[in-house]
Amino acid sequence: MRKWAIWNIVGFVLCVIGAVLLGKTFAETGFHPEAFDTREYVTSTLDVEEDFSNVSVSGNLEDVNVIPSEDGKCHVTVLTEKGVSCICKVEGETLVIRTEDDREWYKSIGFSDKSPAITVALPGDACQDLTIDTNVGDVLISGLIFRTLKVNVTTGDVTLDACDAQEAYLSTVTGDVRGSFLTDKRFFVNTNTGDVDVPDAASGGTCEITTNTGDVSVKISKERGGAE
Repeated sequence: MRKWAIWNIVGFVLCVIGAVLLGKTFAETGFHPEAFDTREYVTSTLDVEEDFSNVSVSGNLEDVNVIPSEDGKCHVTVLTEKGVSCICKVEGETLVIRTEDDREWYKSIGFSDKSPAITVALPGDACQDLTIDTNVGDVLISGLIFRTLKVNVTTGDVTLDACDAQEAYLSTVTGDVRGSFLTDKRFFVNTNTGDVDVPDAASGGTCEITTNTGDVSVKISKERGGAE
């Protein structure tokens, strides 16, 4: 028998053994993914007392959620792996939020069913301009009105939940853009691979959307409601 055939058989047998062991482990743990969690996460919350007009969020592997505050104050909640730090401070008129990971590369290897996230709860009139720039992660913007909205995502979806802005610039390399604005927009959409479904309006604010691989589906909803 040729050597390559022998190695193929050995590889197949090892794969079968690995699958059996994995199945046995899942069965013994009740098929709970958290039993395999090798990453330690921490949650921190900061109440922002200083005044600001703009918000800038920069993330690496975090989902970013920007939502209305329930008590009229600004709160920033961050779920990150232990060892990843979060910077949250007011610089000039801008609330700057970003994560920094200075760990050795091997310390970021592991498994978890959790997703790191940055959640910014804003009073309705707290922010004029919102800028979000993240590498891998989804972005949700819900129920808030801005003057300018800029979102740049490398890999992830952008969801608009009954929010609005006079000017919106949304970009994702790999991901969908979907949801709803509260007022009419003149849409300018550029996508290489994906379907486009936006209203055809001759007036309203400006909304530029760019995707490489992803669908674009945005509607105008005069009433606040859920995103598609």
